[in-house]
Amino acid sequence: MISDSVPWKVELLKTADSLDRRAHQKRWTERTGFLVECDIMLGAYAIRKLLDTPAKISDETRATSIQIARHPLVGDPPEFWSIDETLEAL
Repeated sequence: MISDSVPWKVELLKTADSLDRRAHQKRWTERTGFLVECDIMLGAYAIRKLLDTPAKISDETRATSIQIARHPLVGDPPEFWSIDETLEAL
């Protein structure tokens, strides 16, 4: 349970700013994709934790709905063992 919601909310604002900047970014690399994925996953986790904690967010915020878009995978999914090749290259 979250006892102090302020640090979580501050980090969510930073994450939102980061994602907003990347939305206008012209050149994307694999690293950019990784950072966006991390921001989305950690942001969603923080939101879920705040929603699960009574009295840490307003009723108005709790009732807010946000539309999302889902994009299907293009091409073949990554192979499970390809991480070994990536680590070896480092």
